[in-house]
Amino acid sequence: MLVRTHYRPRLARWPFDPLAGFDERARALDPIRRLFSELDRELAAGLGRAHAVAPRVDLADDGEELRLTAELPGFTEKNIELEVHRNVLTIRGHRKIEVPEGYTVHRRERRDIELTRTIPLPYQVDAERVQAELSNGVLRVTMPKAVEERPRQIAVRAAGGES
Repeated sequence: MLVRTHYRPRLARWPFDPLAGFDERARALDPIRRLFSELDRELAAGLGRAHAVAPRVDLADDGEELRLTAELPGFTEKNIELEVHRNVLTIRGHRKIEVPEGYTVHRRERRDIELTRTIPLPYQVDAERVQAELSNGVLRVTMPKAVEERPRQIAVRAAGGES
């Protein structure tokens, strides 16, 4: 008896996987990235320049006022300026790291910081009633909306010709 057997050819694996070893190659670049980051820090410290920073902010609306919260670690109220003009809030600040007299610096990773952040506001605010408070490195700004921007309750009356 003659039996015919079908053989399926085995598919060979593709000899080159373009993503093989990607993680290893990316990890190999980490020391180079760290080196350039460290070099940037050292140059900034050596040149005595302040590092520009834009603080992270949250802006919320409760109907009557806008509330802004910004992260400003290491700043004091003397080092922060706020300005409200039309519907734009601008935060400016400067933090200087001072070395006490008689001390020698062996390593300096913290640097002077200058910050400016301009935040467009969704509404006009009453600039005369804006209040700001700094506590534990968090700036809280309360900005009451201008009268014309506040929501108003409108009374609905019944029409006079109903039967």
